[in-house]
Amino acid sequence: MIFQTAVIIAPDEPRAGNELSMLGAALQSQALDVRYCLDTDVSNGLIASDEPAVVILMPSLIKPAAVAKAVRAVWSQCELIFVRAPEQGDAFRKNLGLAPMLGSHWSIAELVPGTLALQAAQAASRARRRIKLRTTLDQANVSLSATRSVDDHEYRRLRAADYYLANFINAAQEAIIGVDVRLDVLYWSAGAEELFGLSADETVGRNIRALPFWAPVLDESVEQVMAGKKMHVIEYHCMVCDAEAVLEVMLSGVRDESGTLIGVSVTIRDVSALVAERLAHEEFGRVIRQERQHLQQLFEQAPGFVIVTQGPQHLVELANRAFYQLVGHRDIIGKPASEAFPRLKDQALLEWLDRVYSTKRPHTGRSMAVYVQRVPDAPAETRYIDFVFQPVIAENGLVSGIFFQGHDVTAQKLAQEELQRSRENLQMLVEERTRELERSQLALHQSQKLEAIGKLTGGVAHDFNNVLQIIEGNLELLRPALGNSSSGMAKLDAAVAAVSRGAKLSSQLLAFALLRRALGESVQIETIIAGGLWTTMVDPNQLENVILNLAINARDAMQGDGRLTLELSNAMLDDHYAQSQADVAPGQYVMLAVSDTGSGMSPDVM
Repeated sequence: MIFQTAVIIAPDEPRAGNELSMLGAALQSQALDVRYCLDTDVSNGLIASDEPAVVILMPSLIKPAAVAKAVRAVWSQCELIFVRAPEQGDAFRKNLGLAPMLGSHWSIAELVPGTLALQAAQAASRARRRIKLRTTLDQANVSLSATRSVDDHEYRRLRAADYYLANFINAAQEAIIGVDVRLDVLYWSAGAEELFGLSADETVGRNIRALPFWAPVLDESVEQVMAGKKMHVIEYHCMVCDAEAVLEVMLSGVRDESGTLIGVSVTIRDVSALVAERLAHEEFGRVIRQERQHLQQLFEQAPGFVIVTQGPQHLVELANRAFYQLVGHRDIIGKPASEAFPRLKDQALLEWLDRVYSTKRPHTGRSMAVYVQRVPDAPAETRYIDFVFQPVIAENGLVSGIFFQGHDVTAQKLAQEELQRSRENLQMLVEERTRELERSQLALHQSQKLEAIGKLTGGVAHDFNNVLQIIEGNLELLRPALGNSSSGMAKLDAAVAAVSRGAKLSSQLLAFALLRRALGESVQIETIIAGGLWTTMVDPNQLENVILNLAINARDAMQGDGRLTLELSNAMLDDHYAQSQADVAPGQYVMLAVSDTGSGMSPDVM
């Protein structure tokens, strides 16, 4: 056996960066020489003298059990390690069962290069110990079976060698039993006495089939050894000293110088603790797998996106479902972050990652705008994210990668912007309504003042008119008393004219009060009187009625709220205009224009 060699059996050749080359490098780090073997070469390409310490069967093998049996047919002492995915370990072990054709030197491991390499190194160490023991026993068998004439000195030397050999065998922890071709016990070691609680006197000379530990499954193995098979190893359950145990039995034929079979050596080892440890390890592995699956489910179902990078190149190692929903479903595992991450707007992504990796300090971002292209050849879409870059610290205190976690807050961001716009619009609306209210209050105040003035004016004008009538009556009564006094009559005429002007002013005040009461409090009255108005002849009462009617129509058109404008100005009507109007002659006129802020008349009404 080549004690420091591990053979990896797979259907493919190793290539740079694949799992075979990575595993090979890990095995070499454990001081193991590595050979690669294709599964198609197992049947005819194995040489017994090239037996390695460990054979690793990769999970890509289609029929791993058949390959293992072919290996065991040529290499009987090496350790077999089946590499399976975590979720396949239990089912694979059930399919193998006890696997009597594989012997007891096999195990199942996961494809984690560092851990698997350590397990392979331990298996190689166990194989070396077994071979050393087997070599010593074979040498003892040859020495015992050799027959030649010796002198006294040689005899004493051989006897001394026998004592040393017996001492070595008895010091071994394994139970070592020698039987002849009839399977009668010839030798019973101290290890056998300790394991089974039977002394050599109780067992030597008895047939081994009659001993308590023997089981029918061993008969087939004995037949194979007697038929010429060099060695056979089997593992089985039995009762030892009223306790259930798992025994590993190694059978090998003992032959004399002529090659004739003279017996069988039986090496028995109690592997109950190893099996229990192996089962515990498998149970621990099962628990770890369940925890890993649970964590994987939590990882996938996380409400936010999560992605993990490895190394200073920031290669993507893990990404959950939410991240794919953000960037689109594409192949990103093993790709650099610059290709996998969404493109940040106006920011240097790699600078952030390098800074976190070198300083071991996290970096956070709030409502950052990013560009994502979920579908190839589609235009980039703007999204907003909250995120944190967190360094992943290994056991040695160094940064091994970066944990990138965050949330897509596009909906919240857009809602906030819409809310801000609504607030701004509301503020503008409030300000506009405030200004309108102030104008309304000012108009109301002005209207109230005008109403008060109108009421006051009407009352004053009425009382003043009564006073003027009394004065005018008394003046007329004084006229006969003056007789022919020209100066007195002039003064009387001046007083009567003044009374007339006062009456006219009173009439105007009454007209203003009447107009104000007709329009109401909400209509503003504006008067525009041009300078230098010509004197004109007009019927005051008719003009008052015209203005009052026009004002009432304007009030109705403005629905009681608006501005009424009265404008007086000189106007020259020429012959051209006079020809278009039947009752108008050319000349100088005074124009009275009445306008309002109402809706006017529709074309149908016109």
